[in-house]
Amino acid sequence: MVLVLGRPGSGCSTFLKTIACQTDGYSEVDGEVSYGGLNPGQVKKHYRDQVIYNQGISKNSFVLTLENDIHYATLTVKQTLAFALKARTPTQLPEQMTRRQYRNTFLSILLTIFGIKHTVNTRVGNEVSPQ
Repeated sequence: MVLVLGRPGSGCSTFLKTIACQTDGYSEVDGEVSYGGLNPGQVKKHYRDQVIYNQGISKNSFVLTLENDIHYATLTVKQTLAFALKARTPTQLPEQMTRRQYRNTFLSILLTIFGIKHTVNTRVGNEVSPQ
């Protein structure tokens, strides 16, 4: 799983598309991308459904990249993630776990995985951020 944070126009989408082998339409790609020794051609041929860039939720078994560009500038990182988790909490939960416990646990895990616990009270934008 990869998380790339940056302001709109900073190249995050370009980077994610490049590592997901979606470079059609680019005039050129400089440099080299390797997936554990495999080149992009091999990945496209044999692992196309495992390395993806998608602007929504994928139903594939493995998601390398995912992007949603809707940010509400007045919400904090914690509020933004909590809202997304609330909207996507599965109906089948682990035994003895409430929906709230599941969301709080998953939120903590996400913040830990991405190393962003220190940003929970940081707003995701400002009053002039594009919507």
